Amino acid sequence: MFGVTCDSSLNAKAHPGAALVSIIVPCYNCAAFIAHSIESALAQTYSRVEVIVVDDGSTDNSAEIISRYPVQCIRTNREGVSGARNRAIRESGGEFLIFLDADDLLLPHAAQVGVSALLTHPECCMAVGAHNLISSEGHFLRRRDKPVRLRDYYAGLLRSNFIECTSCVVFRRSMVARCQWFSPELNGAEDYDLYLELARQYPIYCHSDVVSEYRIHDGNASRNSEMMLCSTLRVVRSQARYAIGAPYRIYSYLYGFWFWRRKYGRQLTRELVFSSRSKGVTRDRWKALASAYPVGVPIALVGRFLPVQVAAVAFHIRKGTGIPDMHSDPRGAGASSPPNSAAFP
Repeated sequence: MFGVTCDSSLNAKAHPGAALVSIIVPCYNCAAFIAHSIESALAQTYSRVEVIVVDDGSTDNSAEIISRYPVQCIRTNREGVSGARNRAIRESGGEFLIFLDADDLLLPHAAQVGVSALLTHPECCMAVGAHNLISSEGHFLRRRDKPVRLRDYYAGLLRSNFIECTSCVVFRRSMVARCQWFSPELNGAEDYDLYLELARQYPIYCHSDVVSEYRIHDGNASRNSEMMLCSTLRVVRSQARYAIGAPYRIYSYLYGFWFWRRKYGRQLTRELVFSSRSKGVTRDRWKALASAYPVGVPIALVGRFLPVQVAAVAFHIRKGTGIPDMHSDPRGAGASSPPNSAAFP
């Protein structure tokens, strides 16, 4: 068993001529998956990597699992994903950064491919690769490609978050630093906010290599419909002033606003149809739906009076679970429109 080291250089693979890559892994109560994530980070073929894991006040045995590996471990007290990532950035020394969620995986060549792309394209702020969707057990579901040729990547991101998976990105630290990292005021769309800020100021390089795997399970943040609806629309609204003056970007902004309202508004409507039958429904969830997706309110009100069997058919419920099927869209709950869909120019 390995002990925890507080020296970030101890787990950096020795190769003094290569730029250091910092792989940052925020973790909160992710004992079921954190070992696999750390092992995928340590298995990089790139010659110089440091792995920093932030245990953000976990109450399960995540800390004990993390202590088995030769990584730098930082312990925080529920600072959230943005706070945990920002804390690790300050402690890191990498010229390039990868943010790996505790339930996702990096493929062995992820750092190598991303660094090579950014060295070849020094004007770019990040290199974005393809990723696979996997089940909670780790079984392959489908591949998610990125648009390798877009006239305007910023406009493309306004329309839909085509990056989708943070771990498929290698960031150039110097350019990300000018955007003040991840906003601690956001919860659930902090990565989307950073992508937009970067794409507005710098070019993006997208490639077709699969570099990571996004795990779909019941704990995905994208399943928190109220949070995602409010935070994603807040991010899009913050870009309004930058879209003015360019007709194509104005259209992309309006389309994106419609896209996110519809995506998470429908998801929240389905949840309220069934959770409203219990005492777990809060007034805030209804307020969020009324404010952002008002058409969902009468649908949810009607749905709660339907027999469960009828509602299960109407709202795509998984058989025998009584839970809204967040995967009725074959792309999965965390996916946005694919690169070859109408969400892209």
